[in-house]
Amino acid sequence: MLRSVFLGATALALVAPVHAGQNGFYSAIEGGAGFMPAMDGYETFGALLFGESVDFETGWAVLATVGYEWGNWRFEGEVGYRSNDMERIVFTTGGSSTDVDDLSQLTLMANLLYDIALQPNLTLSIGGGGGLDRLSFNWPGFSQPGGVQGDDWAIAYQGIVGLSYAVDGPLEVFANYRYLYANEFDFEDGINRQHFDHVQTHTVSAGLRYSFGQ
Repeated sequence: MLRSVFLGATALALVAPVHAGQNGFYSAIEGGAGFMPAMDGYETFGALLFGESVDFETGWAVLATVGYEWGNWRFEGEVGYRSNDMERIVFTTGGSSTDVDDLSQLTLMANLLYDIALQPNLTLSIGGGGGLDRLSFNWPGFSQPGGVQGDDWAIAYQGIVGLSYAVDGPLEVFANYRYLYANEFDFEDGINRQHFDHVQTHTVSAGLRYSFGQ
């Protein structure tokens, strides 16, 4: 999916007028909704090992960025926080649990984006980034004192597509879509271990950007 998005955006960049960007620093804040496909993995409890799949409800996300704009290019650092309530955990043994809590992600990313002018005040942005994702897992209903709680850091990547509109002077309103991917996470709390592969999050957000270079 990401490959198709970037190939289409590259073709658009070849025919679209360039964005009349200003060199300088900017900052932005945004918030929106996060959607997570089912997260598959396995659990060990003592000598036992069994597979499980976690289903999620729609969550929320807040992100802040500080960057530098150089012509059509933007380089930025991003801090994000996402939280999704777990709907249920389904086990390969046939059982399931709905006594679950939430899963949160703290991301630290470095992004590179390219801006393409669609209209005088309307700009399309395409790009991606890489960094770290700290996933925190909380399952208070697990049958041991205190339940299961844990966190782990992993390498993460993301693709970004956005639209921005220049409102007045240095201020822009914008909307972004992010696809965030992290390969695997492990949580350990003494007697229990959770392992999950291919953690994915789709985030749709809107926000404000202020440019100090104008």
